[in-house]
Amino acid sequence: MDKYDVSFIVTTYNSVNTLERLFTSIVEQRAKPSFEVVFVDDGSTDQTGQLIKHYVTQYPNVSAYFQSNQGPSAARNRGIAAAAGTFVTFADDDDEYAPSFLHDAWQASATKKLVITGISRITGAHQVEEQTKPATQAATSKTKLLQAYLVHNQEMDVGPWAKLYDRQLLHDQQLRFANQGRFEDSLFNLCFLEQLEPNEIGFVNKPEYFLYKRSGSLTNSYEPELEKKCTTYVHQVAKIVGNPDLPAYFSSFELRMALYFINRNILTNQDWSARAQSEVLGKRITIQALRFLTKQYQVAAMLAFIFPRLYIRMYKKRNGV
Repeated sequence: MDKYDVSFIVTTYNSVNTLERLFTSIVEQRAKPSFEVVFVDDGSTDQTGQLIKHYVTQYPNVSAYFQSNQGPSAARNRGIAAAAGTFVTFADDDDEYAPSFLHDAWQASATKKLVITGISRITGAHQVEEQTKPATQAATSKTKLLQAYLVHNQEMDVGPWAKLYDRQLLHDQQLRFANQGRFEDSLFNLCFLEQLEPNEIGFVNKPEYFLYKRSGSLTNSYEPELEKKCTTYVHQVAKIVGNPDLPAYFSSFELRMALYFINRNILTNQDWSARAQSEVLGKRITIQALRFLTKQYQVAAMLAFIFPRLYIRMYKKRNGV
């Protein structure tokens, strides 16, 4: 029997300045399904460890594990192994929960294997973007579920936070985060969704998690190996959904990944050029690839291919670069 209803798995690294905000938002949840907090510190060199040890002495439902720096995936996997809740949820050490998260997510969890709640995405300029309707919510079949996730996803879909995952399913299917430095969250959620039917997912269509985006973080820095990582992720997805044949929407997924690669380079790569952009898109722009994209992405793909210099200027301006 599970010891708790929910396990909050909190991975930390040098977060002494933000951890108090997150932890307070957990322990001050309005609803009181039983819960535990499992800290996994990934080799912090500041006072984060001491703060965590203080929490452990003050709260009987808080435990902590300490490891050398191995990355967030390894830390989350250790948290999964230690968790004792019916459901697990993941939190980054500089974010926070809405007071109603536990109540609303738990209410939506009856007979479900996964619960997805909305997020508020907060940038360094204190701009707030709410994402409250996941791409998967309208899916009526397994194929439509995976198609929506891969082709129409938002950040709220691919992130591991703001969700409740059935812990028994994680263990039965041996689902863990791949420690590969990019797309491990997306891959983890895809593997979890692949085990579900649409009626096994519950939804809470309001922001329950506040995601703080910091400038200078990994996702905001230039990655010379990004093309290789994108290619690896596409191949990993193909192995999961391409049994025995790749689905019709797969070329749309590849095109969207190409746009992701282009957009990241526009923002972070000083040497990015219109020619490089056209080469990336040239072999991927097809009627079939455009078919399953939203109109927004169809227009973006065509603009990026036909008028690459204009697209680069517009994308930089939109993102304040």
